[in-house]
Amino acid sequence: MKLNESIGRLRRERGMSQEKLAEEMGVSRQAISKWESGAAMPEIERLEDLSRLFGVTMEQLMGLAESRPPEDGMEPSEEKPEIDPGPCEERGPQSGGKGKKILTWAGIGAGGLLLAVFAAAMVWNLTQLRQLSRQYEDLSRRIGDVSARLSNFENLPPTAYIPAGPAEEGLFSQSAFQVIQVFPQEQEMEIDVRVTLAQYQEGTKVSFACSGTDLAPQTAEGLPGPAPIFGAKIRLPLADDIEIVANIVRPDGQVESQSVGQIVGYKSDYSFSMQAIYKGEDSCDSRGVAFQGPCQIEIHGGQQLFLQRVEVKIFADGEEAAAVGMDASDWTDDGLGEGVSQAVGDLTCYPYLDVRVDARSSIQMEAVLLDESGEALTQTVAVWTKNDRGIFEKQNIPQ
Repeated sequence: MKLNESIGRLRRERGMSQEKLAEEMGVSRQAISKWESGAAMPEIERLEDLSRLFGVTMEQLMGLAESRPPEDGMEPSEEKPEIDPGPCEERGPQSGGKGKKILTWAGIGAGGLLLAVFAAAMVWNLTQLRQLSRQYEDLSRRIGDVSARLSNFENLPPTAYIPAGPAEEGLFSQSAFQVIQVFPQEQEMEIDVRVTLAQYQEGTKVSFACSGTDLAPQTAEGLPGPAPIFGAKIRLPLADDIEIVANIVRPDGQVESQSVGQIVGYKSDYSFSMQAIYKGEDSCDSRGVAFQGPCQIEIHGGQQLFLQRVEVKIFADGEEAAAVGMDASDWTDDGLGEGVSQAVGDLTCYPYLDVRVDARSSIQMEAVLLDESGEALTQTVAVWTKNDRGIFEKQNIPQ
């Protein structure tokens, strides 16, 4: 009988459910189910616990010897059953009965010895498998640590840059950077820069400077790795030509510098403008304004800015009171596909307003351009305030 069959049989003989056995063993019911189906094997400690719980020997648990269910809640007796010699004893010496009896006991002893040796071998094999499993887990953790360290460079996605010269000719054994995110509304971007020095001395400091900007040099921080890796995340203004330079200060005060790379074309790709004009009719009174008609929104530039939606929002006394918008797939300009956002070129859309807004003192209309990051630009379209007669009146807003 196999081990999994033996566990199931012993559990059922003792009137235990899988849930009860799992509770006694301190494991899940699914673990018991896997043991009994043969999908998994208990660890050696679990085998010992099962043996004690069922009141059987290890050989009986593994199906190498028969076990009897306990009677009246008592543990199974380990007394050896008396063996009835049967007819062999009655035949007497002339029929060889005594000789057959001796051979029978010798066979039983040899079989028991073989079973004991086999059981011991099984226990030893299980112990070895457990040790190998632990060694494999430890090796996997070490490989994971090394992979995580190497990912400091390998996981950097490609970006628009001109890499530094060959590592063997410079100060770095490795260098890389990427543009993490662009903020079109603020006309800024964030970059991630990392270098490993070809020759490192304890106490060496590294900072990164970005030419073409007024940004002060940014101090690099050490990152975990097989060799010291210096890195920094830097937020800087958009520009079409930015060179990233690493400044290395040795413990003796010696300063060395080398270019990490060059970012090109980002200002041209992400710079854009938006002009919004309310073209509809507005009816003003002492309580508020009624709007009916389109708001013309023109967008120019921003070839790498992908639009999702444009909205016109109306605020009453600083609180949003109404909004109307258009998804990129609803626009009708040439070059816009169906159901997908589009890069900005020279586009015009006309969200249509048909709403009345009441307020105490002021009403403001804003145009909001939404890109894949959630918001790209907000522009005030018009403002209505109460005049001396207590009637809302449109104010001139410079465009």
